[in-house]
Amino acid sequence: MHVLFPINVVATHWFMAVLHLDTWKVDIYDSARSMNFFSKYLTGGEFKSFGDSIISELDAIEHWNDFPVGHKDKAIVEFIDIIDAPQQEYTLDRRDCGVFVCIFMEMIVSGGTSED
Repeated sequence: MHVLFPINVVATHWFMAVLHLDTWKVDIYDSARSMNFFSKYLTGGEFKSFGDSIISELDAIEHWNDFPVGHKDKAIVEFIDIIDAPQQEYTLDRRDCGVFVCIFMEMIVSGGTSED
């Protein structure tokens, strides 16, 4: 089972995140990899903050009740940079990342791959 999240960090760029609830991995689809946003936000702590929020939200809906005691304590969210995601031409005056997030969502829910 997976959950799709559009992520906007500091009103600069949109990412598509896919949380895999069985592995705690979050695939990050970034349409402007040349701008190195993934590395910047991974080391800057924005993704860690997002991972902590995911765990808190699952706590709020009592998601953990369906798992053995201690399962939540092992929940470490890992972020994966999907390197073959389709790319946009990113410039300061042309930001199509929101459109790419929609394309990534459609691709994922339809079962396609980034090569389709």
